[in-house]
Amino acid sequence: MRILKNNLFVSLFLLVSSRLVSGDDYIVGTPKPKAPSSPQVREYNFDVKKVTLAPDGFSRRIWTVNGQFPGPPIVAFKNDQVKVKVTNNLGDQETSIHWHGIKQVGTPWYDGSVGVTGCAIPNGKSLTYDFKTPDPGTYWWHSHYIAQYVDGIAGSFIVHDPADPYLSLYDEEFTVLLTDYHHDEVSTNLGILQLPFDAGFREPSPDNGLINGRNNYNCTKAPAGSKCTANAGYAKFKFQRGKRYRLRLINTSAQALIFFSIDNHDLNIIETDGFDIKFQQAHRVPVHAGQRVSVVVIANQAADNFWMRGEIDVQCYFQPPVNLDPKFNAIVHYEGAKENVDPTTKPWTDALEHCIDLNPNTLKPLNPELIPSPVGTSLSLFLDVHPDEQKRVRFFINNSSFVHDENNPIINKVYNNYNLSAINPNQNLYTFNKLGEVIQVVIQRDHPFHLHGHNFWVLGVGQNETYQQGVSTLNTVTAIKRDTAVVPSAGWLVIRFVADNPGVWMFHCHIEWHFQLGMSVQFLEIPDKLKTLSQPPEARSLCP
Repeated sequence: MRILKNNLFVSLFLLVSSRLVSGDDYIVGTPKPKAPSSPQVREYNFDVKKVTLAPDGFSRRIWTVNGQFPGPPIVAFKNDQVKVKVTNNLGDQETSIHWHGIKQVGTPWYDGSVGVTGCAIPNGKSLTYDFKTPDPGTYWWHSHYIAQYVDGIAGSFIVHDPADPYLSLYDEEFTVLLTDYHHDEVSTNLGILQLPFDAGFREPSPDNGLINGRNNYNCTKAPAGSKCTANAGYAKFKFQRGKRYRLRLINTSAQALIFFSIDNHDLNIIETDGFDIKFQQAHRVPVHAGQRVSVVVIANQAADNFWMRGEIDVQCYFQPPVNLDPKFNAIVHYEGAKENVDPTTKPWTDALEHCIDLNPNTLKPLNPELIPSPVGTSLSLFLDVHPDEQKRVRFFINNSSFVHDENNPIINKVYNNYNLSAINPNQNLYTFNKLGEVIQVVIQRDHPFHLHGHNFWVLGVGQNETYQQGVSTLNTVTAIKRDTAVVPSAGWLVIRFVADNPGVWMFHCHIEWHFQLGMSVQFLEIPDKLKTLSQPPEARSLCP
């Protein structure tokens, strides 16, 4: 009976998700679900396969889960048990799923980081990820193997909190997935990254932006011989005047910083990466690749259609994207407004700085925590890009470019009592042996960085100054938490976390192209405690 109830609970959200690929239906708000009386087991089956779709009218192969793009949502409550059986039917590639923002306390082998916490799932094989959800918030899942999520393997992961302090401030909610979108497959885009450094480095250019997997594309730009249908249609969100809506914004991009807004509607920010913050009003919100932001929107306008807007910040690329219209749209349709009519509303004109985060100095935690000190370990990570010995582009942290050891991940080396001092330096491994040790990290040079297995306090950021000049401004009293934060251009970022989660955790740039070219380190936490955790044979057997 418990499983049946969970499947009914899930099917409601799958129904909403299925509407994301139809331009004719409206996406309706999801009522606040009723919390179960006790933690539940939520079971999912993920069939990873290639399907030909045309989300913006341009037809291409997309790497999907259950044939859906975006992939099916996962929905749970705090302290539930989530079991996801992932079956790889790609045919010619391995795969793996990472649960972005889920800390995997006690289950580090299910983090899904190939070459770090385990090996990839071979074609024709399955792995059941089995973990708990103790931390409510807005998360997402995506492939963590050779940039496959850019080809489509990604979806939302929402963990509800029965004691959500903002529950009384909204009536329904929407999940809003924002992404840059490439018509070329990842294999082609990764080839661009192999060009000689002196040829002029550039990241692959997105062709479009999508909101919940939809947007129109100018088919006159499509290459000869391709299949493209004009006016594919926008995602349409149905509002009812007087209702209050929580919008869970998730940026699933390969690279793009996206500015989000809705014409004529204020955005009241209440959450960053699963962390509740004090209400802060804005018109336009920056969301970087990997980040999540929840906003509350009040439907207080007359019955009409309004543009929901995304805009890719093209100034954050090494070279501006080619042939990209950085502005993309969805529609907010009020009940009673004219059907099938594009909005005529005007955008907000607030200017936002380029390539930076929501200001951590103005955001405040809803419930301030005691930020621990003193610091046990201080790390300084300097980010750089330059050619390797073959004159190809590589990204470096402290002059070392990370290389995956796909068949012998660090977690297996720990269980096999491998001599960690003999590990290749290109594994970029940092080890913390003391449970509860306070770790402070200074990152220099501009990139969005994501930490697995933790969220962290954002103590400070600085731009056009050295860290030493700004150290006196660090906020060690009311800092917010995130798991993905941005180092400003020519600046620095300081974060702090506690080494209290035995495992191996990646800390990497969430611009996928930079990550693929080596911008990552690994944090090995409490290896002695890690070895006392029982690694499931099913997960271990994926490795040769």
